[in-house]
Amino acid sequence: MVAGVAAGGYYLTRPSEMPPSPTTATTAAMTTPTTEAMTTAATTPPEEVETTLSVFEWTGYELEQFWASFKAKYPKVKVEFSFFGDESEALSKLQAGFKPDVVHPCGSSVKRWVDAGVIQPINTDAIPNFQDIYPELIQMSQDEMVIDGKCYLIPWDWGYTSITYRPDLLDYYHVEKPDSYSILWDRRLKGMVSAMDSAVEIFPMAALVAGVPKEQIWTMTDDQLELVREKLLELKDNARTFWSDYTEVFQMLATGEVVAAETWNEIIVMLAGEKKPAAFLDPKEGRLAYVCGFSIGSGIDNLHYDLAHEYINAALAPESMAYLIDEYAYGASNKKAIALADPNTVSLLELDKPEKLLQGIFWKYSPEEEKWVEMWTEIKAG
Repeated sequence: MVAGVAAGGYYLTRPSEMPPSPTTATTAAMTTPTTEAMTTAATTPPEEVETTLSVFEWTGYELEQFWASFKAKYPKVKVEFSFFGDESEALSKLQAGFKPDVVHPCGSSVKRWVDAGVIQPINTDAIPNFQDIYPELIQMSQDEMVIDGKCYLIPWDWGYTSITYRPDLLDYYHVEKPDSYSILWDRRLKGMVSAMDSAVEIFPMAALVAGVPKEQIWTMTDDQLELVREKLLELKDNARTFWSDYTEVFQMLATGEVVAAETWNEIIVMLAGEKKPAAFLDPKEGRLAYVCGFSIGSGIDNLHYDLAHEYINAALAPESMAYLIDEYAYGASNKKAIALADPNTVSLLELDKPEKLLQGIFWKYSPEEEKWVEMWTEIKAG
């Protein structure tokens, strides 16, 4: 079973070599212990700690399977969830004074949240499962995890955006196997392709097709944005529709209404579950990728600061992360989860190939996002 949870966090880095183990220098730079904040929970036996832990989440991540070991260790701590629909909404609520203990942002938002003062440094030494995070993911997340030498994000879920296509239908229409996002622009497939109705998702893909260097996607010049506008106008003419609900694109691919579509990688698992022939493109331009994770809210007391670390550690447990893979078809940050997860899902998502993370184009915050949204609205309305 795959549950669709909208969580898009996006940024880009490209390391020149394999990263060091997160237990060495990388972790040292991210460890930010604070003397006054690390002792409160330890003074009381865990089973006697009685309070409420506030978690600000995307809908769907509140399931106890994700924090079962925390509940077992702290049976008298009530975990109370509040939800947000997107990260702009979440930031607005935090800036208005809401003070949760644990929050679940994505990479592109962390710098803004740090600048707004709504999250605080994390002590990775207080999270034993941190040492089992893929070093490749640590490397690719480094710029967003660590700000001014302090860690603000613990990677948890990650995934790719690319093209899901039906190879059987491409054969039927005499279209060769694709190697680029440009398959969505192929005039032979007019009316049989789809893409996301999201400026944040569709602009980077169109920029890559337009020839914008991947390092420049997030800070495009006006001339480059015009190239993207032209590409998106072409795509609008070629696409059957632009989707906003993952169930919609799943149904279109499953029925053959569309042959190829820009999707997240969990769609390939859903199609496999329906025994539909499908493939997830590894484009020559590079797969777009995201990582999200946990941060700790500002303005909380010592007890809740300690408990926030305990909760994050529970969420990183191999059993929690295997559940994320099996039920949501997302990438899990703990490498030990792979052995516990369904091998077919692991294979379909290529989670057993962490080196592919080093080839990904990770979403990064763009100061031009509002301009992208305005342009996309104009393109759709034109």
